[in-house]
Amino acid sequence: MEWLTITEIGRRARSKKGALEVSYEHWNQLYEAKADELRAAIKNEKVALDCDHCGLCRHYGWHGCDRCPLEIADYPCRHPNSIYRKASIQFFFWESGNKNWWVWKRAAKALRDKLKELLDAS
Repeated sequence: MEWLTITEIGRRARSKKGALEVSYEHWNQLYEAKADELRAAIKNEKVALDCDHCGLCRHYGWHGCDRCPLEIADYPCRHPNSIYRKASIQFFFWESGNKNWWVWKRAAKALRDKLKELLDAS
């Protein structure tokens, strides 16, 4: 898989719509990846769940969360009930071998679908 680079994410996240698009694409890649592809991408540092890989964080800034469409539609990313937090927890559980791949996939799909909904509404 040709993963989005941090440079590409930053370039495309210059507008609200671009940030939503690239965030959706990032989460779509995470969801669509096979387990071995995702493990290789993590190992080669091509993928991470951090602000550098999030178009919305890149656009709104670390402290601009109150303007982020995902936060407005859900909870702040650090909130335990946020769709992002649930997905990131399942990602780290799967990555550490403590959880089922399909639990992670469902959480990634939920976040991807929410981003698509926000993108379609923009």
